[in-house]
Amino acid sequence: MTQDKLLPSRLARLQPGLAAFAVLAMGFVMVAVSFFWHFGSTTASNVTRGGTEVIKEVGYGSAFNWSVGLTLLLPAAILYLCKAYDAFIRVVRDLAERGMALSKTLDPVPTDELRGEWTKILDSRRKWLMVLVLVGTLFSLWEWWESSAGPLWANQVKQAKEWDWSVGAMLDDSGESQSAPTGARFRNGLLSLLAFLGQSLIIAVILTFVYQTILASAFFTRLASPDGPYRLIPNAKSQDPRRGFEGLSDFLEYSLILVAILYFQFYLSRIQNIYLRSDAENILSFVHRDLVKGLLTNPLDLGATVEVVRQGLDPSEAPLDYTSIMVSLAAFGVMMVAAFMIGSTVRGAARSAKRELLALTDTKPEAVQAVVGLGKEEIQRSMENMVFWPVNYLRAGQFFGLVLLGVFCIFFYRLGVILLGLVLLRIFWEVVKYLWGESAQASSDGAGNGQVPGQSQH
Repeated sequence: MTQDKLLPSRLARLQPGLAAFAVLAMGFVMVAVSFFWHFGSTTASNVTRGGTEVIKEVGYGSAFNWSVGLTLLLPAAILYLCKAYDAFIRVVRDLAERGMALSKTLDPVPTDELRGEWTKILDSRRKWLMVLVLVGTLFSLWEWWESSAGPLWANQVKQAKEWDWSVGAMLDDSGESQSAPTGARFRNGLLSLLAFLGQSLIIAVILTFVYQTILASAFFTRLASPDGPYRLIPNAKSQDPRRGFEGLSDFLEYSLILVAILYFQFYLSRIQNIYLRSDAENILSFVHRDLVKGLLTNPLDLGATVEVVRQGLDPSEAPLDYTSIMVSLAAFGVMMVAAFMIGSTVRGAARSAKRELLALTDTKPEAVQAVVGLGKEEIQRSMENMVFWPVNYLRAGQFFGLVLLGVFCIFFYRLGVILLGLVLLRIFWEVVKYLWGESAQASSDGAGNGQVPGQSQH
């Protein structure tokens, strides 16, 4: 990674790939240990939302929000968080090297000076990130005590908020409560401690991502502000219609991938909490019956009618559980941060830069020509075709539509199947277009060489 670090120096020396691999390895070890200690597959006698008692699978292995989330999604989130940050450092460098950052006297700002501005923003606000991460860790430890450690310490499974793997030592083979020996409770508590510490890492990734977005917004606001020490202008010579702001594409694409990873984690947590209150005996039957088959047989029931609509009408209905509310709020917050980052900061900076360049072209044409290397008319033609949406493969309307759909999918969880289907169709369509384009290009090249397509030259 680069020398401009978001985290303190000791943490920043960790390589992103190595850190992600370490978390990945720890995730696999936790899954293996959970089955070795008999917490990977656990049954519990749970009471459903309708009051029916059912014996169901509640092991660590089948709790995908824990097993898949900590083993696969968390390492991927760490990796793409670091990729996004490194990409933004390249953005800072490219702004200087492309002559897009100018002083008030229209002199190009040196790379070191611009990076110094970014470092000032980091240094002035880094301590608040550490405070938030510490609060998130304490919150996870409190949840660990409430959900697992406290009941295990008291040897009373009835004190637990959920009857699942986190108190599996106190559940017998039939899913009923039992008094467990100290050794089994200690192993159970150790596994759950590691899991909740993993949850604290997820919280840290979310907070760091939000914080990183706020800092990037502050940096561009300072550059584009008329009252600030700099002037931000487009690169009028760029052949890309984004006129220099294409350098932001890697940062934004990595950020969007991170949002997708975090959103999937939220969705898995939501599904797990609904499953625990359903009458399904295992998670696979719940997915088949309630998500896929339920959507096909009754497409108007999107999964939250009881929770959202009837909750306000029927006082006998149980409200949304605490975890689902927290997950929903976290999902909404992250999606809105992503929307703000792309829809407001980047597009606003690009529009402001265009206005700045056109104004300077009218008031100081000779100075602008010396800096940009183009005449007034050439600059105006370049600015006429400038595009403000920074992402290549996703249009603005599609992005905001996905954000809105994603927020609804957390509550109306069966919509998640529709969202997944749309994403898979889009991926399939892009692959087909790519393969078709490659085939057409090969045919064109063959015809240009006087060669019949499919026939090799000797």
